[in-house]
Amino acid sequence: MRIFRHALLATLLLAPPAHALDFDAAIGLTSHLPQLQAAQKALQIRTDLDRALPAVSGNPEAMLGPGIGFGPSGTGPAVQLMLAQSWNLGNLGQTREDAARAERAVLLADVRARQLRLKLDAAHAWLQVAEAQKLLQAAQAEQGLAAALQAVTQKAAQHGALTAADAAEARAFTGEAELRAVFYEGEVHDRAAELARQCALPPDPLPQATGQPPQVTLPDPAQWQQLVAQSAALPEARTRQLQADAERARMAETRAMHASTLQLGGLLQRDAAGDMQALATVGIRWAAFDSGQRATAVASEQAARAEGEAAQASHEGAHALAMAWHEVAHSREREAVLRLKIVPAVEELVRLREEAFARGAATVFEVLRARRDRSEANRRLTEAETDRRWAEIKAWLLHAALTERAEPSSGGQP
Repeated sequence: MRIFRHALLATLLLAPPAHALDFDAAIGLTSHLPQLQAAQKALQIRTDLDRALPAVSGNPEAMLGPGIGFGPSGTGPAVQLMLAQSWNLGNLGQTREDAARAERAVLLADVRARQLRLKLDAAHAWLQVAEAQKLLQAAQAEQGLAAALQAVTQKAAQHGALTAADAAEARAFTGEAELRAVFYEGEVHDRAAELARQCALPPDPLPQATGQPPQVTLPDPAQWQQLVAQSAALPEARTRQLQADAERARMAETRAMHASTLQLGGLLQRDAAGDMQALATVGIRWAAFDSGQRATAVASEQAARAEGEAAQASHEGAHALAMAWHEVAHSREREAVLRLKIVPAVEELVRLREEAFARGAATVFEVLRARRDRSEANRRLTEAETDRRWAEIKAWLLHAALTERAEPSSGGQP
């Protein structure tokens, strides 16, 4: 056991210092994640390049035809020059701009949906680290109390005041307390590694949750029920709906691309005798048969599929909002029972058992069992507090996504 403690101490001394990270910083660091930066870069690229879209869909055409003229007047060089400009009769320029605008709206909505998901993940990971750190501190404190009780019990057993079984019971309890501390040391490491991953931090050194989570204010239950009906405005559902709109815009663009085209131009001609002629040209490409039926059918199918996905996302969003409020109410009730009833009762039990043990009116087993009950109750209270905070923060972020307000901070009310 002594060798194990020395090895653990050496490991802690050689480990790099932890990276202090409060809640606001954890949320802010999600903006550095590659997937979000890539989505933002894609949107910026599309925005910049779409500015170059021309209002006129067709390009000017020029044709030069050099040759030799033959005729009664003799033989000589001849040349023909034609210039033409085509005009799409399906309003391709406007439909193309509409489609590009709809696609950019999808990219922007996708960025917002990713931001919400990443913030939710980072918030949950930070709370998990804070919980593990608190449980580790409690386990280490319990380990110290167990060691002190073991020393007293061992000395009493040596003087015949307690039995060897009492001393063994105390040693087993001390070992269990040390085992819990080792377990939560591992939990802190693993959860901190997950937090580093969620916050785009390097794996070394691992972050340490510092400060307090935000105190958020949520709407009352009646207002929350109204928000459930607005689930289509959640970023995920909004992205799916905009995808459907973009598919319909691309369908209109496809039709316009295959519409009839009017061509206007001019022809300048010089014959072998040197005579010049200037002619106007008018042409039309009539979309009598091929009007883009194949491409339109594919776009229509994609639009219908996106509409269904948008409806499904809105349906799931409504359930997520309803469940978020239920989790808030349920976690608050659970924490209240533990904090106001169970924990005070076991604290009182431990105090009474320890006082009785000091008077010789209680056994070591009774004291240890009371302490086990206290440790379990405090652990459950810590987990319940974390669950309540997570439920409130998740509901707050969902509410903020609906109302497009700023995220909460630990500095006060939102």
